[in-house]
Amino acid sequence: MIPMSEKLEPKNYLFLFADLIGSTEVATEQTPQFFAGNYISSFRWAVESARNFLKERNVWEESSDISLNFKDRIEDIDITGDEVKSFASLDDKTEEKKEDIIASAVMFAYLTKLYWFISPYNLERLTGKQFPRDMAVGIHIGPASKFALSNKWDDIAGLHIHVAKRIETLARECHNSRICASEDVADMFNKWCERFSGSELKEKAPLHFTTFREQDKRHLVKGIPKSIKLYELDWDIENNDAMKYLEMLLETPEHVDMEAEGVLKKIGSNFFSKVKVGEDKFELNKAVKYKFNEDKLTKKSYIKKWFDVVNEQPKLFLDQLFLAVSYFILSCSLIRTSKIYEDQTYNDKCRKVTQEFYSSIDRLHKQQVKEKDAKSLTDCPRIQTHQKKCQKFSIQGEKSRIKR
Repeated sequence: MIPMSEKLEPKNYLFLFADLIGSTEVATEQTPQFFAGNYISSFRWAVESARNFLKERNVWEESSDISLNFKDRIEDIDITGDEVKSFASLDDKTEEKKEDIIASAVMFAYLTKLYWFISPYNLERLTGKQFPRDMAVGIHIGPASKFALSNKWDDIAGLHIHVAKRIETLARECHNSRICASEDVADMFNKWCERFSGSELKEKAPLHFTTFREQDKRHLVKGIPKSIKLYELDWDIENNDAMKYLEMLLETPEHVDMEAEGVLKKIGSNFFSKVKVGEDKFELNKAVKYKFNEDKLTKKSYIKKWFDVVNEQPKLFLDQLFLAVSYFILSCSLIRTSKIYEDQTYNDKCRKVTQEFYSSIDRLHKQQVKEKDAKSLTDCPRIQTHQKKCQKFSIQGEKSRIKR
């Protein structure tokens, strides 16, 4: 038994909460069988797929000078209904290991989101031309203490657990990734990205082209005596290599020419891990049988269905940059599965759909850069002074006209 005094000593933790958006609405409109058998089960499958991927110790090749494999990571991930939580101790860790733990948490959140987008529940929504349902994530760092007389990893309490949960709630109102963090988390993740700034493009991960962007306003949250800054994970439009990197992912999916290609292939293959039934049939898990067993889907037919469905969506569905990049990453993963690139005819079609995603990203990227440049001009003190003078002269001129 650990001494009580040692148990109650506060330690620094990383806290992660993730929750589906709109679960009450789904539960109200659908039967309990559908809610548990399709909706919740699809989410659990997405979380388990991301968690299994994270458990792999050597996902990246060791060819680069700086290894992309995490030296430390979040380990304990708990799923309850439509919510996920993970707490990771940061005490007695080097700064580099702390950054790795933060990055692993962000990667887990992003992978879960990718798998959730392609899950049976969201595929069904896309088939009916409905917007995919999203999930919100909150990540925070702070002290907490273990409960007395408890040895469970998550039996801890403290203010900052509530802060993390409030950040997850605020993430629901965001408009890009809905993966949000406090300032300390954002700083450490950005430092993790900076560690690889000197690496060649072919040695980088997709997350190296993201950044936590500060939101325009501070937020007052229930139970917290001060407003907090909120940071949302977003595509880094200021990274000049970002579009070149995505373009490289389009090339020769049948060969591994860059390190991320091998990882994307694992992400796509992981989609079907431990789900074989017979020769080529698959089930996502027992409960997901509810909707998809009658279709007698194979690995190949499920991927084909996804490409067919996303290719038919109105442009309104992908008019947001982060979502377009996510669908592109998913496409790059799936076209690297053997069931697709061995079928040349369908491979060509899937690559065409992926190319269209890239074109949408390029258009949205240029649009955001243009908007950012315009905002920078309007925020310039000299421009603001000039605008005020013009406004003043306009008002004076209008008064003179009225007097006459």
